[in-house]
Amino acid sequence: MKKILFTLFAALFLLGMPQEAKASHAAGGEITYKYIGDSTGIPYHYCIYLTVYRRNESGSATLPASTTLNISSSCFNSQNVTVSRIAPPAGSSAGDGGWKPINYTSCVDENDPAGFNISEHRYQACVVLPGKCSDFKFSWSLCCRNSNISNIVTPSSWQLYLESTLNNTLGPNTSGRFLNAAAKQFCIGTSFTWSQAAAEPDGDSLRYSKGQPWSGPNAPIQWAATYSTPQPMKTANGYNLDQKTGTFTFEPSQVEVDVLKVVVEEYRYDSTFSVWLQNGTAIREMQVPIVSQCNILAQQGLTIDTNLTGPGNIPANTSTFNTDSLREIYGITQIGNDSTASAGGYNVKIPGVPYFCYDSVVTIGFSTRLKCSTFSPNGSEFRIIGPDGVTRPVVGVNTKCGTDLLTDEVDLILHRPLDTNGLFLLYLKTGDDGDVLENECGFAVNPFYAIMIEVNDCPILDYRMLNTSVERDIDIRIDWEADNTTFSENVFTTWQILRANNDDQFYLHDNVDDVHARTYLDTTLSAELVDGSPFQYAVQLVQNYKAMTPTNAIRSILLTQDNNGDSTSTFTWTAYDGFDNDTISASNDADSSTYEFEGGPVVGGTPQWENIWGPAANTGVYTNLYNWPDVAKGDSVVYAYRVKATEPQNPNNPFISESNWVYLEFITPKDPPIVIPPDPVIPNVFTPNGDGMNDIFYIQSDYSNVSISIYNRWGKMVFEDIDAPQTDYDEGGKGWDGKDINSGNQLADGTYYYVIELSDEASGEKEQLKGHLNIFTSGTR
Repeated sequence: MKKILFTLFAALFLLGMPQEAKASHAAGGEITYKYIGDSTGIPYHYCIYLTVYRRNESGSATLPASTTLNISSSCFNSQNVTVSRIAPPAGSSAGDGGWKPINYTSCVDENDPAGFNISEHRYQACVVLPGKCSDFKFSWSLCCRNSNISNIVTPSSWQLYLESTLNNTLGPNTSGRFLNAAAKQFCIGTSFTWSQAAAEPDGDSLRYSKGQPWSGPNAPIQWAATYSTPQPMKTANGYNLDQKTGTFTFEPSQVEVDVLKVVVEEYRYDSTFSVWLQNGTAIREMQVPIVSQCNILAQQGLTIDTNLTGPGNIPANTSTFNTDSLREIYGITQIGNDSTASAGGYNVKIPGVPYFCYDSVVTIGFSTRLKCSTFSPNGSEFRIIGPDGVTRPVVGVNTKCGTDLLTDEVDLILHRPLDTNGLFLLYLKTGDDGDVLENECGFAVNPFYAIMIEVNDCPILDYRMLNTSVERDIDIRIDWEADNTTFSENVFTTWQILRANNDDQFYLHDNVDDVHARTYLDTTLSAELVDGSPFQYAVQLVQNYKAMTPTNAIRSILLTQDNNGDSTSTFTWTAYDGFDNDTISASNDADSSTYEFEGGPVVGGTPQWENIWGPAANTGVYTNLYNWPDVAKGDSVVYAYRVKATEPQNPNNPFISESNWVYLEFITPKDPPIVIPPDPVIPNVFTPNGDGMNDIFYIQSDYSNVSISIYNRWGKMVFEDIDAPQTDYDEGGKGWDGKDINSGNQLADGTYYYVIELSDEASGEKEQLKGHLNIFTSGTR
């Protein structure tokens, strides 16, 4: 997967503040712990972690390589533990033995005089606690705070005091571990989201709350006037904390340095008493500088940096796009901040970023982070337009959101993969929610910044029609082939079957949704249709819901016959254009077919084919004598005729194209002609109730003999008369009186079923009829 990098420039700043001799300028920290007894096999074995933040400048006391932390409880004697500093890796050192906090100054102006540097110091020690107790306390203090803190009184006279608690009577416990650094600078006039979330490996429930800073155990520091625990900062719309996630939201309104505190309480469910019990706390204190000047480049939003060398970028391969044409084609009104004025508009150099054909995810990297909450779930802040002018909609976005609710890389999920060679235009716009993206510094990202995605490995589709043939004089079968290396099954949509009559106007006839299909049978025709016109077919692949260029077209063979008036018939057929090429990419230019003209009598509905003429090159005409079939006097014979086209010069071609069939009937009638009796008339109801009306079941027929069988609804025979003269069932004959042949009783009203066989001695005609009749004795129907 390739990555597209947009760049959001950030600036560092240095804050010059009054110096205090011999003070550590403590600026916050926290104590957390982890139970390791499961891995060491030692009960009550814990590792304790101390993190301390200090103002890093000349004149302030440095922190030692180790320090002492106190462990106390009501169950055991107090003990001191030495914790040692963990050295930062190369490139992460702040110069005083501590770490550089990540993203500490990303949102502020590095030249703002209200800022200062912070270093982070990490200490660790492992200890075995003496046993179980409900109120273990881990504590540490340091003198002193710096004097320029705004929200507490006489700040330099107070110590920094940190503590955390453990109740291990409910079982071993690991405290919440803060996921992000406590140090960050903010600027006035913009809204910030700052996560103080903690990871909790034991499955305990966490609750976050604001706290008042302490200088010692249970020794809260007095807030300065107008400040309080709920509102420890001057803001435009309040200082808000989500108790479930530990996320602060605020918009600073004045330059100041504020001490902030967050308390993370852990609760575990006691199933014995069905209550939630507190089993630990982790407390973090922060010292936050608020400066007046935000990072100017951060305020400008995204710009396109053609010098980036991130994954997928090819800075040397740049293309120039005139924004006038972009406005005309795409409606874009603003392209990047690296544009340079030129005649006719702005020329924007945009790196061509290569992607693979059929990629369905586009990854965008940012050099600084954006707020996850400003992304629409459907990715509507992004639009991609292909070189064909067709939009490739973004239907989802994976923000890869971090624990700080910020992200520097997102995946755009496309509705349709990238499927065309050329440059795709990717640009930002206002989302469906009416908002635009915001960076971590609270500034909106201006829409209509663009970058090009280059796709150059899409294969050229290679497929063609192979054959068109009439089957059984009623259906038409087509066959085609496709080079599977020139299209992807992953983006296959359908095969469109295109059909044209003799006017060469193709229309969509049907769809075949099987990607592996290479044949299709058109069953929508009839013998009359295929005898009246040749039909032309082509196949059009639709992939990624976009129709490709259709294949070559092949027309069926149409065979026709004319009487010449001299006891002959002339058969004519159209040339077949399906064997005009030997390769998948060739075109139909010449008739290379060989034809055979066949005919034969139709026996039992099936023609008995014999070769009459050919194989030969196409003449398209055959003259046939009427007396070619030797028909004896008094016989009637139907002959069928067809044409078959083959390609003998290509022995590897398995296909044969067959025409429609033409039928000729040869008759020498007998004298006198045979008269076929007309269809009989059989009533479907009679009323054998003795009223003299419709009491007898008769059949009106010219046949000489009749056999009749009657059945009830359960299939039992109730009447039978075999080989009776027809006169027995003519009106006035004996007929059938509706009585059961088995019992002699009158049959009940209802529906009965008959099988009647008729035969005529004069004509030899026979006929069998099946149907139902109803008996009603309650009245005439």
